Amino acid sequence: MLPGLNVQHVGESEQANLQHIGESEETNLHHVGESEETNLHRVGESEETNLHRVGESEETNLHRAGESEETNLHRAGESEQTNLQHVGESGETNLHHVGESEQTNLHHVGESEQTNLHRAGESEETNLHRVGESEETNLHRVGESEETNLHRVGESEETNLQHVGESEETNLHRAGESEQTNLHRAGESEQTNLHRAGESEETNLHRVGESEETNLQHVGESEQTNLHRAGESEETNLQHVGESEQTNLHRAGESEQANLSMSATTNLCIYWRIHLCKSQVGVSFWR
Repeated sequence: MLPGLNVQHVGESEQANLQHIGESEETNLHHVGESEETNLHRVGESEETNLHRVGESEETNLHRAGESEETNLHRAGESEQTNLQHVGESGETNLHHVGESEQTNLHHVGESEQTNLHRAGESEETNLHRVGESEETNLHRVGESEETNLHRVGESEETNLQHVGESEETNLHRAGESEQTNLHRAGESEQTNLHRAGESEETNLHRVGESEETNLQHVGESEQTNLHRAGESEETNLQHVGESEQTNLHRAGESEQANLSMSATTNLCIYWRIHLCKSQVGVSFWR
């Protein structure tokens, strides 16, 4: 994608970019109707929680629905302190579909100025919100309490869910975490908490033989080790497709902080193909 190129799907404002993969630090991902500096929360999340789906970096948050301020939702390869917003983002948020750069805006459905929507790998200071988060709330699916973490696969100590190449100190929250809480599904490190349904503060959910102050280890992870699906080492990100530590998710061989090149050019080609086909059908019909 060319520098400074803006891709605006529905009602995007000035300075909007589209980024699909490999965004930089401090970006936000918002899917629907989030407020300023809020995170996506599905079910009334509390303050300072993180939900990360794929490839998030340090101190990022992923929120499915109803996240509040200062939370982040990351689908893929987001970096530190980023947010994903899909619909209705407020000021200073970013919506990026494919290859957005820092401080860019992509508005899918009624985003305001200076907002960004990032589906995957957003850049710095962008926001992606899925559903109507309130200020300083966290994604909570099943009422998790404070200081818990949700991690799906291969998280290290104080790291977020790293489905594909997340770095240290990131958080993945699927549902219902409260202030500063993390949900860990698998391979979490020491001092992390897994809360599926209404856990209290500083508690841990252990599915498979976890010890005290350790995370849930679905596939026999040891303390302070990451879940390694494809031979990852300790404190490394989960590398589903051979990602290295602190690298963005690369599904189709993208490099770190690289934009998805199938954005504007591909969309333009598809548009002209459709347009050309329509024109040819019209000519054939009149013949």
